[in-house]
Amino acid sequence: MRVFLYIVLGIYMAFLAFEDIMKKTIPVSFLWLGILFIPVGLLTEGGSFSLTDNALGIIPGAVLLVISYVSRGQIGIGDGVLVAQVGASLGLEVIVRILTAALLLITAFSVIMLIFGKLKRKSTLPFIPFVFTGYLLTFF
Repeated sequence: MRVFLYIVLGIYMAFLAFEDIMKKTIPVSFLWLGILFIPVGLLTEGGSFSLTDNALGIIPGAVLLVISYVSRGQIGIGDGVLVAQVGASLGLEVIVRILTAALLLITAFSVIMLIFGKLKRKSTLPFIPFVFTGYLLTFF
């Protein structure tokens, strides 16, 4: 059952990554759908119901939402909501691994694109594709 969650969550994130790349925005209605993954994540914990770990998994997303507010939208609200959803579904340890991979990937990508002149210092990048890639690297 847990594998099913990983696959469906991966498809959900792939769709959001595509939307983020193509439209530079995420449909709010589709973000609401992500709330359904939270109880599924709790119930498919493999026999150990860890409400604490899943509740703590919301923290990285909450931090991104605070940064979004403080930076006046430099980080999208949708990014924070997605990270909170994934964290609540899979737990703190997993979301930290995913975010670590995503941040390393976006940093490497940005440095390479800056060196080759494809990005400017004030350029914006969609973050969810990197979160999705971090998700794939974490599980597959």
